[in-house]
Amino acid sequence: MVEEGIPDSGTIVGVLARCITELGSIPAEEITYRLLCETLVSEDFKALRDAQLEAKKKLSALKPACATTVSPLSDSDSTASAPPAPAALTL
Repeated sequence: MVEEGIPDSGTIVGVLARCITELGSIPAEEITYRLLCETLVSEDFKALRDAQLEAKKKLSALKPACATTVSPLSDSDSTASAPPAPAALTL
C-alpha cells in the first residue's frame, strides 16, 4: 500500500518509495514519499526511475520462459491423449 496523504501528482514517487528495498544504508521501512521528495534531485529520480523501468523490462522478458511443458513419463504415456497445456505463469 502506498502511504496516506500522497497527492495524485506524487503517485509515481510514492510507488517508487514502496519498490525500493534499500537506498544506500537506509532500510526499506524508512524510505517514504516524504524522504524521496525532500532529498532526491531530478538526476537521482531519473536514475531510480530508469532502474525501475529496466527491471520491469527484464521481468516481462522472463514471462514466456516461465511457461512449463509436460513431458510423458513413459512411452505408453505418449500414446494417450495429451493433457491440456498449462497456463503461463504471471509474475
